[in-house]
Amino acid sequence: MTSKDTNPEQSPSPPDAFHPGSEVTGQALRQQAVEIFEQRQSLSAQDLSELSPEAVQQTLYELQVHQIELEMQNIELQRVREELETARARYFDIYNLAPVGYMTLTDNGIIEEANLTAATLLGMSKLELARQPISRFICTEDQDIYYLYSKQLFETGLPSVCELQMVKKDTTTLWAHLAATTALGNDGATVCRVVLRDITSRKRAEEEILRNESRLKRLVAILQYPAETIQDFLDYALEQALQLTGSKIGYIYHYLEDRKELVLNSWSKDVLPACAVANPQTCYALEKTGIWGESVRQRRAVIVNDFQAANPLKKGYPDGHVHLLKFVTIPIFKGERIVSVVGLANKETDYDETDILQISLLMDAVWKVTDGMQAEMERSKLETQFQQAQKMESVGRLADGVAHDFNNMLSVILGYAEQALEEVDPSSSVHQALQQIYNAGKRSANITRQLLAFARKQNVAPEVMDLNETVEGMLKILRRLVGENIKLAWTPETSLWSVKIDPSQIDQILANLCVNARDAIADVGKIIVETDNCSFDAEYCGAHPGFMPGEYVKIAISDNGCGMDKLTMANIFEPFFTTKGVGEGTGLGLASVYGAVKQNKGFINVYSEPGQGTTFTIYLPRFVDHARQVQVESITKPAARGHETVLLVEDELTILKMTTIMLQRQGYTVLAANTPDEALRLASDF
Repeated sequence: MTSKDTNPEQSPSPPDAFHPGSEVTGQALRQQAVEIFEQRQSLSAQDLSELSPEAVQQTLYELQVHQIELEMQNIELQRVREELETARARYFDIYNLAPVGYMTLTDNGIIEEANLTAATLLGMSKLELARQPISRFICTEDQDIYYLYSKQLFETGLPSVCELQMVKKDTTTLWAHLAATTALGNDGATVCRVVLRDITSRKRAEEEILRNESRLKRLVAILQYPAETIQDFLDYALEQALQLTGSKIGYIYHYLEDRKELVLNSWSKDVLPACAVANPQTCYALEKTGIWGESVRQRRAVIVNDFQAANPLKKGYPDGHVHLLKFVTIPIFKGERIVSVVGLANKETDYDETDILQISLLMDAVWKVTDGMQAEMERSKLETQFQQAQKMESVGRLADGVAHDFNNMLSVILGYAEQALEEVDPSSSVHQALQQIYNAGKRSANITRQLLAFARKQNVAPEVMDLNETVEGMLKILRRLVGENIKLAWTPETSLWSVKIDPSQIDQILANLCVNARDAIADVGKIIVETDNCSFDAEYCGAHPGFMPGEYVKIAISDNGCGMDKLTMANIFEPFFTTKGVGEGTGLGLASVYGAVKQNKGFINVYSEPGQGTTFTIYLPRFVDHARQVQVESITKPAARGHETVLLVEDELTILKMTTIMLQRQGYTVLAANTPDEALRLASDF
């Protein structure tokens, strides 16, 4: 830097510039004194002898005066020298302790001189910094920036400014602002004067602003994303989280705190093509998780920036799993409860607290939106289910009305068939035909009873029964329900114990479970219905939650359909819960099964695996109080005869006529009325 440079960022002027006239004046006085002394020295002894006493006296006086002046000048020179030393010390203090760093570089980048501030910024002493190439302190990724900056400076001679990252002695980094000019050094060579400022705080603030802007942009994108389902919404949110942190892969797991289980919700789209794990799990018990479950156990985020290094918390991952290099797992809270865990992996640089903060803020907002979507979907679902329940109620009322009318017709058919059977010779072919008509009518009556049971219009009337007989009576209907593509196998226990339950409830249980099994089978499949006797003691029940000690009759319905995951199984008996589409189910079928079983003091066990099918096993208490009494009524046994008068009231004319004939044939006098008013009139006239 030359003396004519006026840049305030450059080094101050040399200390010789202070009091420039003082030293010149002192030198002039000394020169004058020397000249006088030499003049006096040049006088010969003769000249001196010729001087008068007055002249000698004058000469001595002048010499004394000049001596005093010289002494005064010496004092002044000493004072100026002291001021100069003080100024020079002040200059070096200002230079060294300036709020910015100063460095002088050679044309090939060697540090010739640096102030204390520059050395401190780089974590070194001034002596350590001298003769070091400045490129040693430039981050690798910014070397090109420094090269272009230096080249432009020396080629143009114009002041140059740049910002880059520098490495301290302890390998930490700082952001630096460099402002440089060229100047001539003491040896006449071109040097570079550099002013260095630490702008790390400003850069971090700028980066934070950019991160916040990026997070807000991604949050806006997430909120505006037209997701049709929560699953779709969370998948998109996960992709945005990956982009925000620069991660390659990630996941979102729901955490069921009451069951201490993690259930997979979303994998990043790049994971599945790279994953070669056979039958990957989607549900994990917390105690079986390795380091990725630590975020739940410790209730805080966990960072592993060297995943390949040994770690006592790691349990390894299965063959074919995506290779992990860096990893962070972050719990998402709803109040004090952990509702989800987000994992991100394989970022180019290390994960840090900023990543945790960014993802926590993003996912907190996402979860609030998810809760809102969930509430809206639940409301819509309840409305749909309510409408469906209303439709089903209407269907039930219709079924009840149809069954009532059908029962009336069946009563007429059965009544006349019974009368005809009494009048026809049992050995004739007509009697056999009438018997078949009567049997068909009885079977039709059973169908009506089942229809009333499905419509929930028939009162519960428990009776002691052989479960095998009831199931066998339902097989034809069940096969029609499941369709021709599905094989219905029946494997009963031959010596089955008795149970006490309403037959309509058994019909209802079988129908609901078989329909569910049918819907779980995509095309061709198999359903197995089996019965057996079971006994459980206290020890067994202690090891198997949900089981109760005692003797039970088991009825199991198994299918080889799609199966269920644990999250679905946890909700299947809840009213209105269904995995079927709108209009395909009310969500009341399994709830009614559960209610019927509990009403009869039984219990249900469900086993299912995704892709492996499902088995519903129902345990009903064995009936041991009384032996089952089966009364077989003979339709050909003569009825008791009488002579009394009977008032018969019936609004259905066909039944009124048939019943009147039947009673009259038994010897009764019948007053037949079709309405209550007519019945009152007949009674008063009798």
